[in-house]
Amino acid sequence: MRLSNTSRIKSAFTLIELLVVIAIIAILAGLLIPALAKAKTKARRTQCISNLKQLATAYQMWLHDYDDKFPWMVDARNGGTQGASNVTPHYAGLSNYLSTPKVLACPTLDKYRPAALSFYSMQEVNISYGIGTDARVTMDAGAGSLGAGSSGGQTLTSIDFDVQSTESDKTDTTASCQRAGNVTVVAFKGGSYGNPAGYTATWSKTNHVASGDIGLVDGTVVAVDTTGLRLQLSMSLDNGADSHLLKPK
Repeated sequence: MRLSNTSRIKSAFTLIELLVVIAIIAILAGLLIPALAKAKTKARRTQCISNLKQLATAYQMWLHDYDDKFPWMVDARNGGTQGASNVTPHYAGLSNYLSTPKVLACPTLDKYRPAALSFYSMQEVNISYGIGTDARVTMDAGAGSLGAGSSGGQTLTSIDFDVQSTESDKTDTTASCQRAGNVTVVAFKGGSYGNPAGYTATWSKTNHVASGDIGLVDGTVVAVDTTGLRLQLSMSLDNGADSHLLKPK
């Protein structure tokens, strides 16, 4: 049986109905897209924290094998990387304790600092984390009221690389770090142990947006804002009033 023209017209969308459907779809998309973007950002941040946790575990195993000394404290003749001026050799030295070089690359920066395919081919651009060259298992000095011989568990080992001296000055202050073999490192001027008041360091807005992740000697990882960053720097004080980082170039 053939349908009449009247039946066809009644079964089709009118222009107004079509516009209403399009408007509803646009509204739903406007609600969903930001939520999906937020979920993606959160997933990447979670992966970054996982990377630093794996690094913390690798350091724990290294310390067990090398008498509580980090790679940059051990002479190259004894299997360490003391004196290396870039982060690449230090992380390459951990390769026996890491499953893949991908843990050295923050997924938030995959367009600018892609993960290396292998430890052999790894370069500075494949690394997203700086090294806290003041990290130590036992405090020797600079520990304020804690005193030498106290635990260095809160000193930092690994940190998101986008740390700068001040919010306005993107030129890092440098110094020589004796602990790492007199290599040139970034110096953050502070004051006393556990007192962040003297620090002006801040996170840039290029990675996790005014916040970042830090791996500590005790194996924990903390996600902190600028205030938390300054506190952790103050708890990683070297002999003196500075905190030192070796950042990937």
